[in-house]
Amino acid sequence: MLQKYLIQYFRMARLYKTFNFLFVVLGYGIASMTISVVMFGRLVLFYFLFAVFIYGALYVFNSIEDNLDIEAKIYNLQFRFVIISISFGIIGLYLLSPETLPVVGTLILLNIIYSKFLKKMSVPLAIIIIASTGSLKILLGVILAGGSFALFVPLLVCNYLSSVCFHSLRNHFKGALSIAVLKVLYVCSITALMFLTFYYSTTGSLIDMYICIFYMLFCVISLSVFVKNNIIGSAIINFMHLR
Repeated sequence: MLQKYLIQYFRMARLYKTFNFLFVVLGYGIASMTISVVMFGRLVLFYFLFAVFIYGALYVFNSIEDNLDIEAKIYNLQFRFVIISISFGIIGLYLLSPETLPVVGTLILLNIIYSKFLKKMSVPLAIIIIASTGSLKILLGVILAGGSFALFVPLLVCNYLSSVCFHSLRNHFKGALSIAVLKVLYVCSITALMFLTFYYSTTGSLIDMYICIFYMLFCVISLSVFVKNNIIGSAIINFMHLR
């Protein structure tokens, strides 16, 4: 019987979504252009502790919160598995990379709040909060590489604003967000990106300006493609769902 629940648990963990660990790899790559054998080993261990044990458990928690009509016995058992998995991951990260724990703790808290409360209360608010997780994963990579947070603020902010757009698009595609709210979130995000582009152009920070332009164009083009072509739009949404 326990084996049956474990199999069900790993199905709900949606381990295919560990693809989004690439955000951590991206953060590491932009903060450090080189990697040693030891650091590669640390990244592999970090992948299993963070992406598999911690985030896998968070996806299970999200699933059981979406299916509260399941038997109390099954819910309690899966919840225990979630606690054990997250605890194991946190202990492992404490031993491996304790400097990442504040950001990891923030990600855990945001996902729990999102699954337990936000997405049931307000989809727009849930989008605004959960969109930050991509940037936080990039920040994890920067921390692992020993990079300076201040140097990557423009990238983190631009990635967050683009994530708001894509989470909005995904929820609209699923029927959870009206076209009117989608437009509001898109306009706000793109306007903010335009402002940042202008700001960095006046301060002479050309790299940051180009980052803003890239994300802004990416948001505009993705929305245009989604509106004009449902097949390509569906592919974009499915890709973004991996996040």
